[in-house]
Amino acid sequence: MKKFKTGMCATLLLTAFAFAQHSAVESSIMADLRDLTEGLQTGKVSLESGLKKLDSLLQEADKTYNEDNPEFIKLLQLKYSLALTFGQLGNKGKESSMKSELREKNKQLLLKYPKNADAWFFQGSVDLNAGANELTVLSDYAKCINANSMHTKCKELYKRLRADFERPRCKGFKSDLSIFLADNKKSAKFFNKHIFESESFFSSKEPQITKEDFQEIIQTTSRDFLGERPALLIKFNTIGSGHLSEATKKNVGLRMLLVANQKVVFAPTLQSEISDGRLILSAPRGLDAISLMKSVCMKIETPLLPKELRINK
Repeated sequence: MKKFKTGMCATLLLTAFAFAQHSAVESSIMADLRDLTEGLQTGKVSLESGLKKLDSLLQEADKTYNEDNPEFIKLLQLKYSLALTFGQLGNKGKESSMKSELREKNKQLLLKYPKNADAWFFQGSVDLNAGANELTVLSDYAKCINANSMHTKCKELYKRLRADFERPRCKGFKSDLSIFLADNKKSAKFFNKHIFESESFFSSKEPQITKEDFQEIIQTTSRDFLGERPALLIKFNTIGSGHLSEATKKNVGLRMLLVANQKVVFAPTLQSEISDGRLILSAPRGLDAISLMKSVCMKIETPLLPKELRINK
């Protein structure tokens, strides 16, 4: 019998159950959900057995579901947690099939109850996890807030995602935008010289990341022991994410030179493999946010959220 590992899996299960506490009077389904969650958490219940029990509870909850009864959606949330756990344990096929099933179930629920805040919250979480378009996820959480203006989780996520969406970003990249991995010593592998802040670095002739690998560059901030400062959030497309992961996995400890207009803009030290296709680069001291963006962007634009998605509750 496989036990849940500490970390994300355990947290998801506990969160799913904690969120399910709806009233002082606990229904039999909620009592069963509590026992099932605890059994999965301690390893007394296997994933397969837990899944069978959960499907039985879903069938029972479906018979009595209404908008004032949150049991069905809480069970869907727990099943989604189980899907993620199967994936973490290596069963990607089951994870994928379960996610597809849950998306369809929730879609049917929203057709029947379009003002169900919990269902919209779940939909937003699923879309966010799947890497859906920013406006799609914001729409989910906006509908959640419109259905229940007191839904704290939706309001928190909506606020954070809206702030991210409305940050200035590149509209076109500088033509030679690229990333080189470099050392401070010249060698047969690293011989192409670059200068950054009066320091010399040497890279291979060709960059590891080219302009075609970049998807988006957004102005953001980072924080260190000296306080907050401007930063770039760089998102890479699917091919670029693969290139970045491959290049960084074997070169921890080297410098990453972000080059634009034949000039090194950043030169951070590579701390670990970057496998999620996202890179945050803090600006050198003294460089303001606008100058930072102008160094890599052809133009800068600040997106405006569509009027129907603007929530000020």
